Amino acid sequence: LPAGPVAAVFGFEYRDSFAEKTIDNEQRTGNIYGFNAIQDQRGSVDVYELYTELAIPLVSEAPMAHYLGLEAGYRRSNYSSVGNIDTWKIGGEWAPTEWLRFRVIQNEATRAPNVFELFQAGDQGFPSYTDPCRDTNLDGVPDVAGVTQAFCVGQGVPIGLYPGFVANNAQVEAFAFGNPNLQPETSQSLTYGVVFTPDWFPVGDLRASIDYYNIEIEDVIAAFGAQFFINDCYVSGNLASCANVVRDPTTGQIDFVNTTLANRGTFETDGYDIQLEWSVPIGPGQLTVNELYSILESYIFNGTDFAGGASAGIGGSFPDYKSVLTVAYSWGDWTLFGRWSYVPETYSFNFANTSNPEASYVDASIRWAVTDNFTLTANIDNLFDETAPQTMEGFFSQANTDPQVYDVLGRQFAISGRYRF
Repeated sequence: LPAGPVAAVFGFEYRDSFAEKTIDNEQRTGNIYGFNAIQDQRGSVDVYELYTELAIPLVSEAPMAHYLGLEAGYRRSNYSSVGNIDTWKIGGEWAPTEWLRFRVIQNEATRAPNVFELFQAGDQGFPSYTDPCRDTNLDGVPDVAGVTQAFCVGQGVPIGLYPGFVANNAQVEAFAFGNPNLQPETSQSLTYGVVFTPDWFPVGDLRASIDYYNIEIEDVIAAFGAQFFINDCYVSGNLASCANVVRDPTTGQIDFVNTTLANRGTFETDGYDIQLEWSVPIGPGQLTVNELYSILESYIFNGTDFAGGASAGIGGSFPDYKSVLTVAYSWGDWTLFGRWSYVPETYSFNFANTSNPEASYVDASIRWAVTDNFTLTANIDNLFDETAPQTMEGFFSQANTDPQVYDVLGRQFAISGRYRF
């Protein structure tokens, strides 16, 4: 049977993103103890977009087809930074009965470089490094295969320092710059799943869903770090990269390295999202229990699978699974909420035989509908005041922990009011 008319949307959108960061003189010049120097930055990107979306019902209220339909979308974007970009999606839904629904969607998406990636102005860092010109064997021959003494001398190591030239430090000063020639990242994603909502469930109302996702990204915007430019110069003989490596003409030590970004990475991930919700009347009110369980099958960046691990090199922790359990009880004008979030321990990619501990947090809140238009809500986050652990894999400057996983603020209280006109 025909399911109804096609629904179509057409639109135009314009966005202008402007960012400006002004740093006080002490941090800009590196005079704050324990913090690296950060530079002023400003820039803007604007974009014009045309888009359309379609919902096409094919069949409804038919045997083995309570609903069957397609959806599609297309967007043309014109960025001031990267020019024209096309994205699209196509998918469908099939519900053989009222209580069972299958869904699938394929997307091609893009991400244009942001203002920070385009216009970063030389922020300071001190990454670890290995100098290919070092001569710890005292034979006058640099230690890294393929590197010659003559090339090192030509790039600023005084010949009188051989044999026996060594690097005095394990870290090198580096300055990070944006790249105005970056191109957009492009992704392909496939998601499919099933929703189960039986109206014949014997006790209360049940809703369950499971979805699988697979995402692949090409031309990932990633940093060319100090070691890349050092190796590309001395090991690969790329003179363009040698210009980024500056040596002290007297000591021969690497003074600093200018680093930047490029479309140099690949990324792939897949996993499952499982959600279960059960609601049942108890006493004078309604009890609702919701569990969201996420399973990470893979998290592959440039050929290395980081699933289950943590690495400062790619800026985060990627646990094998996550769980969020929410319990709510509503009666009359009052609603009580409780939420338990859990993340298991992750192992370190950069420090052997070490791991980052599990994270477990309980939040609570109460909501009172004072009138039909006014609601008061009180929250307590991190009810048991769990402190963030110090981890070997520290992220985000001098944090020495992972604020994406651990609560760094401790117990927090909030009261809010909402009035609806």
